[in-house]
Amino acid sequence: MAKKCLGKLLLLSVSFVLLVLALTASSHAEFSVDENSTTIVKQYDSGDKIKGTLNITFDEEPDGNFSSSFNQTSISLVELLGRMGYSRGEEFSCIPKSCKVSHVKDPTEAGETSASFPLLSEATYGFELSGEDVHVIDARFSVHSNAHASCVNQLQFDLLDDGSIDFFNPNFLPTVACSEKNFGCFDPDEAEGSVVVSKGEMYCQKFELPPAPAYKIGAVLQNDEGFPDTSDKISMVVFDSTFSRMLEFFVPSLNTTSPGFSFHPTKSDEGRLVVPLVSIKNTTQVYVCIYKAATGGNETTYKIRYETTGERCGGKGGSVYSPTSDNLTDVDYEMYVQKMKYAPLDPYQIIYDDELYHKATGSVKKLARVFDDYIEEVYERNCTTNCYIPVHFKGLRQDITIEDVRIEYTTKIGSFIADKTYPLLKLKPRVSSPYITLDLEKLDFETPDVNGTREFKIYLNDREVVSEEINIHKAFDFSIGPEFARVGLSVVFRIIDSDKNVSSTEWNFGDGTPTQQVDGTSVSHVFTNSSIYNVTVSATATDGEVSTKTFEIVAGEARESANLLLDTYTKRANEFKTKFDSFPTWIKNEIKKKADIESILSELQRQRVKLTDLGNNSDEEEYVKIIDALLELDIPRDIASSESGTLNPAAQYNFIDPNLVAEISGVDASSINAEDVKNKILDWVLNNYDVQTEFSSVEIVTDSATEPVLKKYKVVASKKADAESANVYLIVRYPKENVVFKDSSATPVSLAGGQAFAMKLTQDSQTIEFFIRDTSGSTSALSLPMFVAPELSALQLASTQPPELVRPEGFKWGRFIIGMIFVLIVVFAIYIALQYWYKYNYENSLFKNKDDLYNMLNFIYNSRRAGLSDKEIRAKLKGMGWKGEQITYALKKIDGKRTGLWEIPLLSFWEKKKTRKELEKRQGGPIDKRFLSSNAGVSGSLQSPGASRALGGVGRPGPSRSSSPPGLPPRQPPRKP
Repeated sequence: MAKKCLGKLLLLSVSFVLLVLALTASSHAEFSVDENSTTIVKQYDSGDKIKGTLNITFDEEPDGNFSSSFNQTSISLVELLGRMGYSRGEEFSCIPKSCKVSHVKDPTEAGETSASFPLLSEATYGFELSGEDVHVIDARFSVHSNAHASCVNQLQFDLLDDGSIDFFNPNFLPTVACSEKNFGCFDPDEAEGSVVVSKGEMYCQKFELPPAPAYKIGAVLQNDEGFPDTSDKISMVVFDSTFSRMLEFFVPSLNTTSPGFSFHPTKSDEGRLVVPLVSIKNTTQVYVCIYKAATGGNETTYKIRYETTGERCGGKGGSVYSPTSDNLTDVDYEMYVQKMKYAPLDPYQIIYDDELYHKATGSVKKLARVFDDYIEEVYERNCTTNCYIPVHFKGLRQDITIEDVRIEYTTKIGSFIADKTYPLLKLKPRVSSPYITLDLEKLDFETPDVNGTREFKIYLNDREVVSEEINIHKAFDFSIGPEFARVGLSVVFRIIDSDKNVSSTEWNFGDGTPTQQVDGTSVSHVFTNSSIYNVTVSATATDGEVSTKTFEIVAGEARESANLLLDTYTKRANEFKTKFDSFPTWIKNEIKKKADIESILSELQRQRVKLTDLGNNSDEEEYVKIIDALLELDIPRDIASSESGTLNPAAQYNFIDPNLVAEISGVDASSINAEDVKNKILDWVLNNYDVQTEFSSVEIVTDSATEPVLKKYKVVASKKADAESANVYLIVRYPKENVVFKDSSATPVSLAGGQAFAMKLTQDSQTIEFFIRDTSGSTSALSLPMFVAPELSALQLASTQPPELVRPEGFKWGRFIIGMIFVLIVVFAIYIALQYWYKYNYENSLFKNKDDLYNMLNFIYNSRRAGLSDKEIRAKLKGMGWKGEQITYALKKIDGKRTGLWEIPLLSFWEKKKTRKELEKRQGGPIDKRFLSSNAGVSGSLQSPGASRALGGVGRPGPSRSSSPPGLPPRQPPRKP
């Protein structure tokens, strides 16, 4: 027990010292702004970019983001310097020189030829290279893991820690699936019949495949004619989202089983054509297609079931050699995918060399070349202060061992082999420069949509760089009319729907004519050519405020204007429909409520028929009626998303509602500790589930407004390999009547009197997709209270196993505080000892004989009494042969100032007392303490009555046995060092 406590104490001591070192290092990083040559423009309209110049210098400032107090826009320091046109190595420099992110070894850990560590979630280890002009010529290493079989990838690692996956487990269990067959959009219960698989035509179905080591891909075929002709050739091909072939399988003989295939359709039976798919590293959209060869046997008739209800993801995709996605929203066919299970990594040893790197990445580079390029890019081949090649590990909880490391490299002095592995820490590049000028407009900081004075601040690495009060002018809103004009006729355009009384206007009609300035709100103009013009109008209100806006005006003859406007609106509507059709059916129905594009297209077609019926010789009024009808249509311009992204369980910690968990668990909420339950829920989920939440918004943009439609969510919850058994729910605090699920059979449970709902997770890997109706636009997708949680009974079971990813339960704060106090005392005592050890040795190195020091102090004391300044005293002592360092030390000592390291003045009282005693011994009695200060010898202001007597002195260095002050001796030549 004593050894264990001592070990913890040592660990705390090391942690404290490292913390002090880190704080010291970070305090050195700095920037400095020259305020005299820094200017920020103070007058803006809302939405303008901040303008001005910033004169700044950097001293080993970590590469971080410039940000502002106005918005989330940011830019890194190194990127900004490049954007400004400054050159690395000339106007600024970095550590390392490449200005790239580098790594350093963890000072608390030693390198090992066989490094073992527990992987809790992520860790970075790597290899150390030293020398000048480093070139890597060979590389390989081995990794061993004890991870069990799992439905999620157990381990992946990223060479160079650059964000790319360079290895993940590609092995799978061929007989163990992680999910039921996924038929995509095909609903077996809605099957409407079967279609014949015709020769030479593709029958395709779209699927979205999340990462997996392998997939079984199947198509369910029917044969009503008995056994197939053995010469029949039916095949399956898999395309990516761009219809590039990913892989293709041919079945040469349909009544036998080929490797990887299972296909035995008989009369009144089903045949399944099944192929294993290669590993998928990232979520991938694929098209699975089947076809019969156009030549060969082909006597047997094969059919496949179909349905056209709900969302449709398939169709006849064109010919075998030129598939197309044009018709792949017509029908769904009976095809499926099935995710297989990742094989265990234990007892395999991952030998990472050129061969495995090629298999994992597809790159033809050798592993040594990859490492060599990294050394050149990041360290410019200079490893005199050590270079580190990182490997970032990520995965489930497991034990990892890195061994058999052999990184062979050459330097200026010879060849070496790196065979040890070190834990690494990521290090941002540090930037230094003299004063340089930054153009603030290139920071892309925009003023907010407000009116009045606001304080604008720029931050670098979350530290304030500069601040300035600026004035923002928010332009008032207005429109103009009409929105069309007849060519060759004077048209009066005027301000309409203005927020303010307008006194004067300025019109630029975008047709090359001069800008017109008029008093009032209207102006006449003649367009001479048919076109669509961008008309810019500046309106000045009676209070002096100015607002500038741009509008589109369609110009032409009445008939021509009607045709032009109709073509413009039809094109816009069709573009909108294309985007609309790209949405799945369950979302399209909601969008249609806001913008019934089919009705709009029908109305446009009706107006086109009317326009055609009018011919070329009708009255202009008839064409004007069509134009007016078109202008009343608020044609949507776009389907946009104002926010999208991903969330993880930890990010939703604040949304965890223990009361809802208690309700779904059938427990009285008053009997639980809410904060304790919140922590335990987060711990349990992190330990047992991988949960990722994707979110996005859908909005319709028209000429008049941006209308919010819905907020969409996709929650993917996957059990970890060793997950505890429990009833687990996705809980959302939102009324379920305003929620639409992709799976129409979803049966959420109402909670909190209908103000929340819960969905039970019934599969090891389950995807729940839904959207909430958002008619006001006030709901941010990020703010929807949503979280995954088990029933409370699971938390009690989990509490017996301390979680590894978060703080342990029952932390002994009392012992920790006492330990830290003890550590601080020890560190404090060590520093005091070091301080006085250094001071003692420094003093002995300057004055071998202590009498020399105190004689000099006595001379300084007498000189100050005589009215001499310290400058004059220093000159006299130098003339006697004393060194400047000795004189400075003596002046500081008599003043009671620090004479060495930064001092903790714990014993300064005793030092001053000893100095006074030595002076009293040489003075033969009490001394005047006023002359122990550097202010004493100024123009004789403190001169004592006895100052006229001979100065007590100090001769050249040497022993003195006299206890009384000696007289001032003649000058001595400087002694030799």
